[in-house]
Amino acid sequence: MVHLLQLEAQNGEYWHHVGGSGDGGVDGLAVAASGEIVGVLQCKWRYSRKPDKLASKVADNVRVKWPNAKVVVAVLLSPCASEQSGTGDGISYLGLQEIVALVEKHRESLPLARTLGIHAR
Repeated sequence: MVHLLQLEAQNGEYWHHVGGSGDGGVDGLAVAASGEIVGVLQCKWRYSRKPDKLASKVADNVRVKWPNAKVVVAVLLSPCASEQSGTGDGISYLGLQEIVALVEKHRESLPLARTLGIHAR
């Protein structure tokens, strides 16, 4: 996801992978050229409840420290995904369809896409 977000980055931000599975923290940070944290990524393989609840919780926690940071929540498998896809209030939710679209869009530049053999037809 960090690679996808970097390929979509604007305004010179640079996305970094941080933390690890089960550590209770965020999974990625976007840093501006000034060093300011401007974005936060939270990833879940699976989430059974409505992702907007997760997104709101992440945003509430993140904005205490970084009030202007955008929040990106990516959930690969969710029964509620189709209800939640989109953007609002500085929070972007990426479900399976959005993630697949980004992989296809950036397949020539995305290292994992090349590894998996996803390339231009």
